[in-house]
Amino acid sequence: MSGAPDASAPPRKKPRTCKKKASAASEKKAPPKVEPEPERERCERTKANDAAGKISTRSSTKEAPKAEKSNAFSTGSAPATRVAELTCQTTYDVVRARCGFCLKKKSMHINLYESSIVKLFQEDPDPKQALAWMQGNGVAYEVRSALRALLKTNKFDLFTYLFETTREKTFPISAPGILNEFFNELVSNAYGLITGDGVNLVPIEKYLKFLIDSGAKAQPRNVNAVLNNGVWTDGRSETSEKLLHFLKNEGGVSPDVSHAEVALLRSNINGLKFLHDVMGVPYQAYHVSMACENLDAKTVKFLIDDAGVNHDIDELYASLRDAWLHSETLHDRRYEDPFSIERKYNELKKYLRAKKGWSPERDRERLRTILTLFENHKETFQTAIYLDMCQFLKRLHQETLMND
Repeated sequence: MSGAPDASAPPRKKPRTCKKKASAASEKKAPPKVEPEPERERCERTKANDAAGKISTRSSTKEAPKAEKSNAFSTGSAPATRVAELTCQTTYDVVRARCGFCLKKKSMHINLYESSIVKLFQEDPDPKQALAWMQGNGVAYEVRSALRALLKTNKFDLFTYLFETTREKTFPISAPGILNEFFNELVSNAYGLITGDGVNLVPIEKYLKFLIDSGAKAQPRNVNAVLNNGVWTDGRSETSEKLLHFLKNEGGVSPDVSHAEVALLRSNINGLKFLHDVMGVPYQAYHVSMACENLDAKTVKFLIDDAGVNHDIDELYASLRDAWLHSETLHDRRYEDPFSIERKYNELKKYLRAKKGWSPERDRERLRTILTLFENHKETFQTAIYLDMCQFLKRLHQETLMND
């Protein structure tokens, strides 16, 4: 029996293999397909930093391991997402960078305050484009604040552009009082545009003239605003005087006696003098009484000594004492600052007594004369009357010492 295979035996079949296992094995050996990560949205400021070679405040290198770690436990094959980079910290940054990405993400309070608007118009190379971008992207801002900012930065063309484009909504013709109120606001705050030397950095008359041509009406309260809030110190009142001239010539508002009363209550001697010398507002006798009741010795001296206003010292002295004893306004002022008010009262009382010819030294001389006459004839008086007169003369002498 030989080892040769038997020819009559049937042929041996090859072992069958599972196609599913083979395909699975081939799939295991094939490298996984990595889908390219789509380009993500980025902040405009981050793009600018990357282009300049700067490192952003929130780099993606620190966030990538976190994304891979979170993806290791997931069963899906979707690529890991990264946290968006936000570098615009404020709305001012958003507008400066024209960054719609941060604006859409609402990463900060979408509002611009007046200080930020002033800074924007000062530093942005194209403030008109910035304003148009704000309007087109819904950045909230107050139109009046923007107009005030344009006035402070002296951008007249942009001021007129913003006013005309927002006129119907902000200053409707059907409500003229809104525009008049804004006009008065600019007049009241004009002192904020003046340097320490009294020089006006912004030609505010040009802006006010534009508002008048647009429908605003000057009113007497505008004169009060200049007298109350304007700069009237010596050598620095040029801007305030120009505003009063402007209100009279362009606005048709002529100052009167009521405006002089406002200057009196503010102890504004330069304004009072300007109203009289330039605007033709006459001084009145009751102006002295008003200044006296206000304990304003400086204004009283100006009206009596320099302006030559007619007065009655006895009436002024009586008015002063009555105000000191019964005025609620002086009572409140004495409560707030007792020493200063007491000093002003004594100063004014001493001035009025001197104008009358009264003085502590002269009063003591009179008292000594009376006392000498009384001593020479004391035998003719009863003891009780004598003692009462001595006490009375002593009290008067003490009052003269207090008036020194």
